[in-house]
Amino acid sequence: MAANVPRRREFVTSAGRSRHAGRIVLRYMQAATARGVPKLTRRVLVHPARLLLLAMVLVTAFASALLPGSASPRPAAATGAPPQGRAVATLAPAAGGSASAVKPYGPAVPVPPPGAEAAAAGLSSGHAAAVAAASAYTNRYSWVPSTWLPGHLFILYYGNPLNPVMGALGQGTTAQMLARLRQQAAAYASLTKATVQPGLDYIATVAQGSPQPDNTYRLRMPPNLVDQEIAIAEQNHMPLFLDVQVGHSTVPAEVKALAPYLKLPFVNLALDPEFDLPSNELPGVYIGHMSSADVNWAMTYLSQMVAKYHLPQKVLIVHEFTHIMLPGWAKIRPEPGVALVLDMDGFGGQAIKTVHYNRYVRDENLPFRFGGIKLFYTQDKPLFTPAQVLKLSPTPSVVLYQ
Repeated sequence: MAANVPRRREFVTSAGRSRHAGRIVLRYMQAATARGVPKLTRRVLVHPARLLLLAMVLVTAFASALLPGSASPRPAAATGAPPQGRAVATLAPAAGGSASAVKPYGPAVPVPPPGAEAAAAGLSSGHAAAVAAASAYTNRYSWVPSTWLPGHLFILYYGNPLNPVMGALGQGTTAQMLARLRQQAAAYASLTKATVQPGLDYIATVAQGSPQPDNTYRLRMPPNLVDQEIAIAEQNHMPLFLDVQVGHSTVPAEVKALAPYLKLPFVNLALDPEFDLPSNELPGVYIGHMSSADVNWAMTYLSQMVAKYHLPQKVLIVHEFTHIMLPGWAKIRPEPGVALVLDMDGFGGQAIKTVHYNRYVRDENLPFRFGGIKLFYTQDKPLFTPAQVLKLSPTPSVVLYQ
């Protein structure tokens, strides 16, 4: 099958975001740990037995913090200014990854139950509480529109803070990254009638070059790291996209693991077919592919979540830079409450990127699909200007910077 074609050098190749994404991330974790903590602490973090003991202590302490009467589980960064440093590698999982369930970040008040908005205050203490909870929840997320697309232009920084090589999201301090993102978004604001919305595309599930204990060839970022990105996005009124590289796992398994986060109104989803591989192919060696059935499953799952929890529209980004990555695109079907964006991935010169955008976005464009393009600050020579991006047809609804 075409999907068995090994990775090769092309005019437009995969995002330098990771031919060996897992090894890069793990090495960066280790390097950052070695640079950022004292020698004694390094020994505790690196030695497997001590790491296990440390993990048990941290889990116990974290669980205690969630008991009634304890402090809120919300990250400290969410209660004040965004953290200035992004050196979180010392809190990252040990080499080998974690397949544990994702702990819900959760809003400060519960998602209002169906009908709570219409419950009349004063009928009973239970109804009054439901109305109060619904009101607080609505006020907290009033900055999130009921519909993102059409009408908005997302300018997103892509990457993972554990490795600046993987994209702009992980480069510099949080304050520096956000300042660059806002400046980049401002460059589009005067050129379009759409509402320009800066945001973050965080690789929350990273493909690995080694099997991991559960043989999935993927590494889920632990809850504390995901919480940090969620807190940064919420504080700055920015949408957050959780980007998934499934490795040898499955789309349903990885998306369901992120369900507690996807229930938040400003959190959306991105899928990367390049790193969706059969058991006989390794991430970073072969280019993967994703079936239309998996994309449809994700669309349906998000649609059901929107209906069940009365959420605003969800946006699903699917990356593609070669035809083998999304062979069944014509079978993808629309779902209520979900906007699908097909992102032309890959780096290269403007001419070849335009050809690929036309092929994968314009020519394969269905009525319910929106276009996206990823730009690479380093590899794209020359880099598209905002004015040139907006001349593409169809006009992109999402522009990602790596």
